[in-house]
Amino acid sequence: MSKEYFKVILNKEITFKGHGGSVDQLCWHQTHPDLLSTASGDKSVRIWDTRIQKCIATINTKGENINITVSEW
Repeated sequence: MSKEYFKVILNKEITFKGHGGSVDQLCWHQTHPDLLSTASGDKSVRIWDTRIQKCIATINTKGENINITVSEW
């Protein structure tokens, strides 16, 4: 992808709403740049599709989310 593509994306501000606590981590998908995962103090991980600006999956966990680094998801 060109540098211009990233400039357009980085200059656009979007607020994603859904977590019931603070967002402690986020991670962009390595091969699908439109997907973003977030981990929250509400004990959930959410997967967001930035193209439609919505949460497409919620994973409830039993405790604090230590690390959401993605190798393949």
